Order: sequence, then C-alpha cells, then structure tokens
Amino acid sequence: MTVRALLVGINDYPSAPLRGCVPDVEAIWNILIEEYAVNPDHVRLLLDQRATKAAVLVRLRWLLEQSVPGDVALFWFSGHGSQVRDRDGDELKDNKDELLVTADKEWWLDPLTDDHLRREFKAQK
Repeated sequence: MTVRALLVGINDYPSAPLRGCVPDVEAIWNILIEEYAVNPDHVRLLLDQRATKAAVLVRLRWLLEQSVPGDVALFWFSGHGSQVRDRDGDELKDNKDELLVTADKEWWLDPLTDDHLRREFKAQK
C-alpha cells in the first residue's frame, strides 16, 4: 500500500485573506511525513498563488493516476469554499454547486465545482 497526497492551502485571497490555511497544510505535511512515514516524493503541495484551478486539476490527476487499488489517495484543501447556481441540473435540493475557491484571479468565471471533482474521480475508476 502506498500513500499519496495532494495538499492545497490558500491564505492569499485578494479580497478575503485567510491566515490558517497554509499552516494547516504544513501541519498535515508534517503528520504524513513524520508520524505516518509517507514518502515525501508522494506528496504534492500547492500553496497560495500556485493553487490555480489548472494546477489543482493537474496534480489531482497525478494523485489519481498514480494510485492503484489498495493505495491511499488523500486530497486536502484548506481555503475558501462557496456555491454557484447549478449549471447542469444535477443539484435537485438546493440548485447550487459547491466549489473550491482557487487562487485564480477571476475564479468565479470558471470555478472548480463538485461536478469537476466528481468527473476526475470517476475517470480514474
């Protein structure tokens, strides 16, 4: 069994900065490496402005493509979340998609929604 992880932390939001997200990711890194002896080569970090939608998706694909049955694949996001109007009719209760607010300057124009994440995870089955 191999453990792989993608850890994303964003403090540096222009209009609503946070303080604890990068330290959260650093703490999880330390737990994985020091307490669970995860190989550091199997962990990817995306912090602040490097954590764009495209970068998250590229590294999420790495995480999923490298993993085989029996492995552990951890995706950790520490940052803002939000919701947008459902665009494809699959959100029957509240008509909203949940999303991760990435570091893209205009993230709301093409947000990283639960639908994107579901497609990525389904593609790797």
